[in-house]
Amino acid sequence: MGVGEPDRLIYPYCGEILGVDDNDDRTYLGSFRAHYIDVTRAINERESVFDVMDCLSASMAEYFKAIFGENSPCFSDEVGQVSDCVTDGYNLLIVDRIEILPQFRGQRIGLRVLRHMMVRFS
Repeated sequence: MGVGEPDRLIYPYCGEILGVDDNDDRTYLGSFRAHYIDVTRAINERESVFDVMDCLSASMAEYFKAIFGENSPCFSDEVGQVSDCVTDGYNLLIVDRIEILPQFRGQRIGLRVLRHMMVRFS
């Protein structure tokens, strides 16, 4: 069992989504919230990955079975089938929320934010 509470392995990220024009003026477009789960550290510290995810919320614990199935700490067969990337770890970025103000929707801003997070945390 690991040392300390399981939530020590969860790093919350939240912030504003800003648009910047040619004059460096910033416009608030929306916000985001995500959680980075250090699964590799949990494994190394003999912490239950389920307990880590469960300590955040009940809905996060529900993701556990879909992501890991019976293969914990390895990804489930279903995740393996849809994943086209090779990974050297099992860390997770759970994007809880991307909110775009109504007047800025339909411009693919949320998709760009999601892609940026995927690059940043991969």
